[in-house]
Formats: sequence, C-alpha cells, structure tokens
Amino acid sequence: MPNLSQIKRQRMLDFLETLRKEHTDDESIRAFTEIENHLRDKKYGLVWEEHSERVDEMLEENIPIFTEDADKKITAAADGVYNFILEGDNLQSLYLLEKTHKGLIDVIYIDPPYNRGKDDFVYDDDFIDRNDTFRHSKWISFMTKRLAIARELLSEKGLIFISIDDNEVASLKMIMDEIFGENLFINMFVWQRNSSGKTEKDKFTINTEYLLLYARSDKFVLNSVYKPLADSSVKMYNKDDKDGRGKYATVSLQKPRDPGPETTYDYVDNTGKVWPCPPKGWRMTYAKIKALEDDGRLVLTGKSLRVKDYWNERESEGKRIDTLWNDLPENNVGSAELEKAIGLQDVFNNPKPVDLIRRCIEIGGKNITVLDFFAGSGTTAQAVLASNAKDGGNRTFIICTNNEVSEKKQIAHFVEKGHIEAPPRKGTKKEPEWKEKWAAFKATQEYADAIATEEYQSLGICHSVTYPRVSTVITGIRTDGSQYSDELPANLKYFKCDWTPRKPEEYLLSNALCLHIREMIELQNGTEVDNRKNVLLLNKADFRKYVMDEAVYAQIENIWVNQNIFFNSAEMEKLNALGFKYIPREFFGQELREVAE
Repeated sequence: MPNLSQIKRQRMLDFLETLRKEHTDDESIRAFTEIENHLRDKKYGLVWEEHSERVDEMLEENIPIFTEDADKKITAAADGVYNFILEGDNLQSLYLLEKTHKGLIDVIYIDPPYNRGKDDFVYDDDFIDRNDTFRHSKWISFMTKRLAIARELLSEKGLIFISIDDNEVASLKMIMDEIFGENLFINMFVWQRNSSGKTEKDKFTINTEYLLLYARSDKFVLNSVYKPLADSSVKMYNKDDKDGRGKYATVSLQKPRDPGPETTYDYVDNTGKVWPCPPKGWRMTYAKIKALEDDGRLVLTGKSLRVKDYWNERESEGKRIDTLWNDLPENNVGSAELEKAIGLQDVFNNPKPVDLIRRCIEIGGKNITVLDFFAGSGTTAQAVLASNAKDGGNRTFIICTNNEVSEKKQIAHFVEKGHIEAPPRKGTKKEPEWKEKWAAFKATQEYADAIATEEYQSLGICHSVTYPRVSTVITGIRTDGSQYSDELPANLKYFKCDWTPRKPEEYLLSNALCLHIREMIELQNGTEVDNRKNVLLLNKADFRKYVMDEAVYAQIENIWVNQNIFFNSAEMEKLNALGFKYIPREFFGQELREVAE
C-alpha cells in the first residue's frame, strides 16, 4: 500500500527545491531550511505547536540563582541534614538542580496542573481556559521542558510518579514514552479519589485519577509495599492446632495454570493414601510437599491437599499492592489534613492525601532523596517526614513551588484596597465589562508595584500554605502558636529563585555568581555552610580566616575551595589534610565560559 503522507511530503520537498533554485538570498535559504526541517520532523507520536514561556525569555539574558531566606530556616534535628523549599518558577529551580543534582534524585513525585480549563493551569501569568485554541499544546510544551530535565536528575535506579486525570493522561503517556522510553514505563496506577464520584452532564460518574510510574533505567528496584487485607481475608485465619504456631488459614496446593513435568504427579502421603494429580498439577515439587507434610503443615482431609498459612509467619499483615489503589484515603482527606496543619479552610484546591504520596516514596526505598517540583501545598514534604517516622528511614526532600496568588485572592485583595470594584455575579450583563477593567488594571504600573509588595506576596501559595504547613509538621506547632501534633523533627532551608544578568557590563560575572555559591553547595550536600564544621573558601582572605586559625581549623569537617585560588605547597598540605573539595565547575562553568571568564 502506498504511503500517501510520504508522497505528499515528497511533493512539497520537491517544490521546495525548485524554489531554492529561484531564490538564493540568505533570508530565503534560512526560511526554506526551516520549512524542510518541519516537513522532515517525526511523523509518529505526539506532535504539537511549541510555545515559549516568559521564563524562557528570561533565561536567554539571565542566569537563575538561589538566595536564602534565613528567617525561614528551621533547625529541629541533630543530624545536620537539611531539606529544602525552593520558591520560584520551577523551570528556574530545575535549571539549577541540574547543576547540583544531576543523577542524584531517587524518587520524583509531581502533581502537575491537570489542564481542566477551570483556572488550574497558569501559563505566563494567565489562567488557561477551555476556549484557548492552544490549550493542550501550551500544556504539552510546559510539561515537556520540565520532564526532560527531570529525567536527567534521576539516579540510575530512580523512579518518577506523576498524578494526572482524564484531561491529559493520553498526552502525558506519549510525552513520557518519548522522553523516558516506552520500555521504561512500569505501571499506571488507578487511585479512587472519590467513592461517591463527580457527576458531569452526559457522562458517567468520575471516581478515579491516575499515577504514571516510569524508571530512569532498567536498573530500577521496586520496594514491596503492602495494603491491608480485606476483613474477609483476615477472618479466614481462624484455625488453631494449639501447637504454639498460632492461627492459620488453609491454601490449596493445586496449580492454577501452566502444568509442568516436575509438578504433575500423584502424591502419596505418609499414611500411604494417594492424592491424584489435579488437572493442572501441583504448586510445588513432590519433595517440597513431602517436607511440608513432615513439618505438620499439610491438611490431609477433604478432597484435595491444602497447606497451612500461619498468620505469624506472614511477611506482612497486608497484601502486596497492585495497580488499583482503592484502599487509600480519598481527596477530601487531603483537604482535611491541610486544614488541620495550618488552621485555615479553602486555601488550596484538591491537595493529595499524605498516604497517597507516602505509598509512592516508600516504593522507592528508605534512604532516598525525594523531589517534587509542583509542590503546591507541601504534601510531599509531610509524606517524607511521616514515612521516616513510621519506618526509621533517612529520606530527605526538595520541594519547589512558585508563590502564585490565586485569582480569587488577587481580586479580593485589590477590591479591599480600592483598586477595583467587586466583580458582578457570573453570567450577568456586567461581567464582560468588569473583566475588561480587571484586565486593564493588571496591565498598569500600579498593579506591577502592588504585586511586588511584601503584603501581596504574603498571600502567595508558598508563603501562606507551603511553608506554614512544612513548619507546622516539623515543629508540631502551628504558625499561630497552637498545638498541632507531636513534632517530626527535621532541618529546613528556604531558598528563593532570582536572576543575575548573563553579560554584566560594570562587574565580573564570576564575582556576582560567587555570592550564590554557598546556596548551591548547601543544596547539593544537604548541609549548612556554617564556616565552622562546613567551610567555603572563595578567596585567599577566607583561607587565612578559617584554615590558618588553628582553633577554627580543628573543627572543620568539610571544606570547599574556589578553583581559581593559588596555594603554595604548605597551604595545599593543610587543605589536603582536610580532604578538601573544589567547588564543582558544573555550577556555573558554562556561563563563565560564555563570557570568557
């Protein structure tokens, strides 16, 4: 059968060659090359209109940097290991994490915007609604950039879990197959988010969402996680021979499928009774069943052999999870957990339950680094700390979120300040006119100045929800001073994303970047550069201050050194004795090479 698309494509390419012969100027040649590249682009898989974001434009002229907000630091654990909240556009954070954590993240969990067209997806400060022609392609562009970096952050055994619903699950699966590889897709889990369901006109009730699980490589390991046994299963353990082994249930030894020569036989028990071979054989070899009988574990009554399954010998009191997650708390529990932590209602739409995310990270193991770059209300941070408390793990977290102020909060704020009138009821004749005035106000300098104020920023998600929740969980005390629960001790640092120009004219770029090296070292090593145990040398003056002072020198456990400092042999000997490390060139080496520094 002829490939009609290929024939049409070749016809266009031939015509392009004719045009090339007739138009040889540089501008035409560039245009023809671009057209040809598009014609030869992939013809299978996800194809979309690529969109740039404001953050892409900022990256062209600026370099992302981190600056610590020291007022938000929490020190509540003695181990000196720090977790991190990164405030800013997550593309900024991912840009910097690729410098500090490439190949070092063990588990990523994200709950990205679902793109329902109902004010849940913000693209360049605008909410994307159902009427946006490029609604899906904007979401795909947005996600593809971030997931491509996420893949680079994962360790060789790393796993990524992504929550999603019907709106973009098909697109997400194709994005992930393209970035990670179809062969590294592990499972799609179905989570029952609402047993009563959400009814939509002309559709069936919606009860579920999905979680996609992919691996970084084929070396991944899935730790066994169990869900509680159904009551009916527990009640089956009701027999007891009073021999000290405890209660047991009986399990058939008949093989359910695929008979083989080693399991197809008539079994003769110790009394000489013959047990005919079942239609598909036994579950075990003759020798293994005989060993069970000798140990008193066979039930030699009834029509078929059964084995005793003792409750006390079970690996877990539950059943190994499958892909249907209907045993976990539902979505309303996530809202209740958040309300309990920060003492406020309706501050975040549809936060996930802690136990849902705990299940994901526990599949990844106990001694891992967990990243969430759509952190929202901070559930992932709480899940990490709760899992550590449960099983004694040493998990750490890095969570990233912007400080977005919901449109509802924005409008309420500016109405209160007298900048705009209160909005009319939806669907009334006055609504379009009010929306025009609202849009016009957002384009003014007055609006730009107002949103930069500390008062306005305090309304943002990171300041009003994410950080207060994490702080409350760690300390056990809410921000208003009331008791929340027992503390889950941990250490926390809070970094804000900012920018510095790529090509400064009045100073050296290296000097500007040196001011933010400390944050990069702290993030990469999960520690605090306190210039006592952990020391950073940016210049020779730092060397004299810390290394040449014997009292300070005796306390140093880790030391990082600027590669541009020259040391004599005696100085190098002192540094070598400390097992010093150079500041990694990966931090900002490429940016410095671009300006020949």
